[in-house]
Amino acid sequence: MGDELRVAYYVFDEDHAEKVAAMLDAAPMVASTYRIPSLMVTGERRFDQKDPYATPERKPVRLKQLRLLAARARADVLVVVDYGYEVTKKANGWTAFGAAAFVPLLFVPWLDVEVKSYVDSYVIDVRNGFLYGHLSTEDEGEETQQTVHSDADQTLIEGQLKELLGQTGVLLAKLVTDERNRLKEAAPSTEDAPLAQTAP
Repeated sequence: MGDELRVAYYVFDEDHAEKVAAMLDAAPMVASTYRIPSLMVTGERRFDQKDPYATPERKPVRLKQLRLLAARARADVLVVVDYGYEVTKKANGWTAFGAAAFVPLLFVPWLDVEVKSYVDSYVIDVRNGFLYGHLSTEDEGEETQQTVHSDADQTLIEGQLKELLGQTGVLLAKLVTDERNRLKEAAPSTEDAPLAQTAP
């Protein structure tokens, strides 16, 4: 790894590509970034209509293809980012109160909301495919006594993503620093090299 890195990145969830880009751009050792578009990998266009009730078709993403696209962008490092979250809503004790008092559940805080999120990032050498590291972060949180109109789940999702990307940026900086130190230690020292002999 050089002093400055040219980074190509691919995000499985295009909706959050800009936030990933901001995280990478903020890293002190990153000189430039290039986002590999889904169109080049899966054929998915930017404004393709998606059926919210359909099961998404998972098209295989080939690492060799991503490395080739990164190489064409003259990148040194490829970062592949996978982000996901899970929302769980459970009824609490207010459900019984609403039923007993004949109060519509639309106005009763009868839901407890739990959100679990993760960000997995893979840092790969573009030239030889060497995996420098797998950076994994996860978070979970809960908001109790919410009504059906509450957007507490979205607030938790956005807050967790921001936190996880911040942690990923710190881990990435540490990974690069450790790799550079390792390469310096492995490099032969000029002090140990034999002195060149001059011809008489």
